[in-house]
Amino acid sequence: MLLLTAGLTFAYAEARRDALRDLALQHAGSIQRALEQEISSRAMLLQMLAATPLLQDLGSTELQAAAMRAGVLLQGQITVREAEETLVAGWSELNLDSREELAARRLLAPVLSDLMAPEDSPGGYVLRLTVPVVHDGSLSQVLSLTMSPQVVQRQLAEAGLPKGWVAVVVDSNRRVIARSAASEQLIGRRISEAAQRATAAPAGWWTTRSLTGEEVTLAHVQAAGLGWRVGVMVPTRIAEAPLRRSLAGFGIGAAAMATLALGLAYLFARRIARPVHKAAWAARQLAQGERPPPVDTPVRELSEVGTALTEAAPSLEARGRDLVASEARLTRAVGAARMATWEWDCATDTLSGSAGHEALYNVAPGSIASFAGAMQAILPEDRATVRAAAEAAFDPAGSGRYEAQFRVLDPAGGERWLQSQGAVVQRRPDGHPLRVSGVVMDVTQAQHAAERERRLTREVDHRARNILTVVQSVLRMSRGDDTEAFLDSVKGRVDVLARAHTLLSRNRWNGADLHELVKDALVPQSIAASVMLNGPPIALAMTAVQPLAQVLHEVVVNARRHGALSVPGGQASLRWQREGGELVLHWQESGGPPVQGAPRPGFGLRVLENTTRWQLAGTVEMHWERGGLACDLRLPERTMRHRDICPPPPVPAWPLQPPPKAGPPPLPERGQRP
Repeated sequence: MLLLTAGLTFAYAEARRDALRDLALQHAGSIQRALEQEISSRAMLLQMLAATPLLQDLGSTELQAAAMRAGVLLQGQITVREAEETLVAGWSELNLDSREELAARRLLAPVLSDLMAPEDSPGGYVLRLTVPVVHDGSLSQVLSLTMSPQVVQRQLAEAGLPKGWVAVVVDSNRRVIARSAASEQLIGRRISEAAQRATAAPAGWWTTRSLTGEEVTLAHVQAAGLGWRVGVMVPTRIAEAPLRRSLAGFGIGAAAMATLALGLAYLFARRIARPVHKAAWAARQLAQGERPPPVDTPVRELSEVGTALTEAAPSLEARGRDLVASEARLTRAVGAARMATWEWDCATDTLSGSAGHEALYNVAPGSIASFAGAMQAILPEDRATVRAAAEAAFDPAGSGRYEAQFRVLDPAGGERWLQSQGAVVQRRPDGHPLRVSGVVMDVTQAQHAAERERRLTREVDHRARNILTVVQSVLRMSRGDDTEAFLDSVKGRVDVLARAHTLLSRNRWNGADLHELVKDALVPQSIAASVMLNGPPIALAMTAVQPLAQVLHEVVVNARRHGALSVPGGQASLRWQREGGELVLHWQESGGPPVQGAPRPGFGLRVLENTTRWQLAGTVEMHWERGGLACDLRLPERTMRHRDICPPPPVPAWPLQPPPKAGPPPLPERGQRP
């Protein structure tokens, strides 16, 4: 109600101001029209007098008597002068010989001067209305009416302005012609530059100070026919009087309402205080874990609060039990994950942690009670890294995130990797940290796994470069007499490299089983039924898989093209075994075409010998018997892994799509550009 009353009061005051401004503009317009009518009537009488034949004789008694009578009637002094004595602006520029121009332009209108200074008129400030006299198309005399500013003063006095309002008239030079109050002291004074700029518009209003120094609201209009400006000033003390009375009434009403509100508040507070104390007592009992009794009060809302407190007791008890159980589960989960929580109070340099915090650092309980104690448990080589991470997190301009990996001593005598991360949860006004919270966890296995992954990546990269080198050698050294034979030769050698790579990838680059490698070399040649395999499980080292696959491929290809497997009924056998620390493989062909001595060694045999000697560090012996080739390979112990059987690849924890089968891209069809 107070706000509404205040809004209405100020709205009324603003409407009152607008109404006063409009009324002031109306009065100014009325005065302006009355002045123009007054001056126009005098000008009309002068024009009638200028048209009389008496003006031809300036010294005639009749002219002087008529001028005197007209001056008394017009409340001024009438004088007649020769045209050469007075030049009126605009008249001297006319071609008065041209009667058409004189009739068309009508420039011989009366001219009203501005307020004339005392030096121009010894009797005081005057106004002069001048009318031209024309005889036979030429300007012969001028008829002037000299008036006192009291003529304008009387118009202001008859304007009927409200009490306290002041009307003022200024000429085109912004000098005061007349004023409804204090006119004698201010007539002839020029208004200020600010007032001249503000009254440049044809009509309007603005707030200023009058020539007497009083703050007023001035409404002004321009008399277009006279070139003067009429203003009506409303003193601020008069305009604001209704607002002050309204504010006084508003203040009295507001004080009465405030007194009534305070009295009612006191009465109601006395009735509410006792039930509130009962509700507070019930809340304290609930906070202590007790079930409070219902709060019976005459205040319905407080009774409902008491009932809600009583009903909330069982729920809070159940939530408390759940919270205890949840904290226990969290403690067990953190311990099982080899993690611990910590919090550092920077102001007191107190470092606290959950159960098992010191055990992760391999120190006695209570040893890490400060930041310095934690740094003491870290290996010296990693302390600078931890300190730099802490300073970056504590920087007021930083992100407030702390993360560092470091090593501590392991109970077995080795090293253990820990990762600690946290954040600044509270700062001082200057940005420096007050409290930092976080967790620390054992990441030793993850670090070892990452190191193994890096080594494996380097080895895979090395194997890939070796494969590319071998492929380049195959392309460069394979014979190209027959395009079809060249394509088959290159495709077969690249295929065996791809299958060996796939086998290694399937075993996670832990090597491969020899029996599985032999089957991959024979099955693509479609000769698995013609070759007998015999040997114990042998686990090959990763570095020996691809070279041995190349060697077996060249042996099989030679048997298919030139040896026992090139004719129906031909057979071959591959046996392997351990002899001492070596791996011995024996290839024997039978039933093949007769062999007439050792053939000229081709690219395949050179690959077989060079790969065995330089990549596998072994030896090869080839005997060209009548039934086919007999080849013995002896490879050193480093080609075999310590365990005979390669471990199977780990089973994924969720279903995964099988990886795409690796292999070289298909060769172009015959007649196509590769």
